[in-house]
Amino acid sequence: MSRSKGRLAILAEYYFSRSLLSLLQALPDSWSRRFCRGLLHGILKLLPKRRRLIASQLSACFPEKSAPAIRGLAGRSIDNLADGLAAFALIPKLNTDEMSERVQFEGFEHVEEAFRQGRGMITFSGHMGCWELMASYVTRTFPRASMLVRPLDNPLLNALIEGVRGSGGGGVIDSRRVFKDGLRLLRSNGLLGILIDQNFHKGGVFVLHRVGGDELRLRPFVPAVGYKIFDRD
Repeated sequence: MSRSKGRLAILAEYYFSRSLLSLLQALPDSWSRRFCRGLLHGILKLLPKRRRLIASQLSACFPEKSAPAIRGLAGRSIDNLADGLAAFALIPKLNTDEMSERVQFEGFEHVEEAFRQGRGMITFSGHMGCWELMASYVTRTFPRASMLVRPLDNPLLNALIEGVRGSGGGGVIDSRRVFKDGLRLLRSNGLLGILIDQNFHKGGVFVLHRVGGDELRLRPFVPAVGYKIFDRD
């Protein structure tokens, strides 16, 4: 995993990220969000290729919008990502009641019905809204739940991030072990969470996906339930 990085780079990334998480956990909510917004916008200014990529992708999605409108969408997208970073840092500090004040779910009856069937379920969403907070809330609500993740190429940073993700008691499954660990979880009537817009392995097929309705079903395997994520603000 870390063969392409020297030890100095691994340590630098890890200590910077650990310090950033500690800082965000110490700041009040509103300060943390403002700090993250300023940080990400500042970093993006140093990455012209990334700015052009964001603009080109938004223009492809919204060809009717002008260049200033596209820049506005890009800015709001970065703001949303920054708010998610601020919320991610708080996950280990939030108890179940505090998290419930930040997350509102509808349609949990689909999940409960899938549990009653006794075959486990696959739940899916995308990198929209505050997906990390959503995933943590699900794993705290349903003990037999694990989220599928792609490991980082920095083992120290990967352990730090997995520690935050698993702080509520839920599990994390490495995407390289999905067939073994994922199937074991489903056979035990567990919940497997997947962000379907992730790029996991070489050799896969890229598809455009659109989810219509609240529930899909993969027969004869397991029920599949989709999440929709919205920011209350």
